[in-house]
Amino acid sequence: MPAVIVILLSFALILVLMRYKVPLYLGVFAAIIFLAFFIQRGFSVIGQQFIITGKSGDVISLLVIILLILLFSTALRLGGRLDRMTKTFSGLVHNRRTQLATFPALIGLLPMPGGAWFSAPMVKAIAKGIPEHVGQLTAINYWFRHIWEYWWPLYPGVLLATSFTGLSLPHVIAVMLPMTVIVLAIGALTMFRDVRGNQNESNGVSEPGKRSSWTMFFIAVWPILAVVIGGVALELARELYESAGHSFYQPLPRTIIIAALAVVSIATIVSDRVDMRRLLTEYADPKQLELVAMIFAVLYYKNVLDEGGLVVRAVGELQAWHIPVWLVIVILPALIGVVTGVVVAAVGVSFPVVLGVAAGANLPLVPVLVVAYTAAMVGVMFSPIHFCLLLSLQYFGDTFGPVYRRITVPLLAVFACAIGLAWLYSLL
Repeated sequence: MPAVIVILLSFALILVLMRYKVPLYLGVFAAIIFLAFFIQRGFSVIGQQFIITGKSGDVISLLVIILLILLFSTALRLGGRLDRMTKTFSGLVHNRRTQLATFPALIGLLPMPGGAWFSAPMVKAIAKGIPEHVGQLTAINYWFRHIWEYWWPLYPGVLLATSFTGLSLPHVIAVMLPMTVIVLAIGALTMFRDVRGNQNESNGVSEPGKRSSWTMFFIAVWPILAVVIGGVALELARELYESAGHSFYQPLPRTIIIAALAVVSIATIVSDRVDMRRLLTEYADPKQLELVAMIFAVLYYKNVLDEGGLVVRAVGELQAWHIPVWLVIVILPALIGVVTGVVVAAVGVSFPVVLGVAAGANLPLVPVLVVAYTAAMVGVMFSPIHFCLLLSLQYFGDTFGPVYRRITVPLLAVFACAIGLAWLYSLL
């Protein structure tokens, strides 16, 4: 059976099981067992990959980050800081749509796996009093979390695309920056259909009698700014240090982000005098363990796909089917994005083939970059194993169907605009 079909069937199995209320991590484990029947030495591979996934530094660092995010968000809520953030911001910015979009976008500046869980409590707090519409808060949180990933230089996918194309980083940033404007505009037009723009009545966040100052807001939001700005600044410093020929030891990948989260979490707990007994009680909720199991399962699934050769086979099948060049440029990044749920994987697997095919057809590099990278982003946003989507669904208690109905047309519009932007670049 073609690898493309096998992969799609494994996705279908996960979605069907979720439809019948089977926990996602169990659905993913079922999909892994299904894959074993189509992989050479299938059951041996899935056994080996279970051990390898558990020992992986990338997996361990990701789980640590998720656990720290959970600790941090719980401390923000129990210490009352989350309420102070939303109250002061509501006093400064009265447009409800701007309020809902700002916090996911702010957290999106930090390339932190699972960052959507970080911003979800803020979105929920701001949305108090808004009539419930299934999937809407998940879609808002998910959409605005990813507006920067087309060009922000701390995202590995951007750096990898820069390396593959041979363009300078400033060139790639300049070329891809309009995509963030496009995504922001489309999100503003489509994500808030049921939300009134002006906050004229109480939304569950009490309005200050007097307009809050920006100083009060920054005092309230300093922990988030410390994580974002501190993490970004330290990552840039590390890159500069290593580019100067020095080595920087990290016991785990993303150690800097882990350190920033840990230090700021402790500082927040101390400064807000959070009740430790209550903090530990809520932090030890069994749902937290289910969340960790879900993340492990998704990473395990991705490793089985890679080690079993299904991704490579799928790429080869698309080439063997003699699909037209521009369709290859679109389908490969999108397919790998859907399969892996990770932009850097979509770029890393597809770009060598895409750029080679484009060079053979004498296609201009910049338009190919815009179309291929956006296709990868759209594929990742559609992926049912994308961490941010899964975490948002978990937090807001939504299911895939309503959220996909809200994001599908906007994502297609983003891709259509990317084609238009590529065409404009081809004229230059």
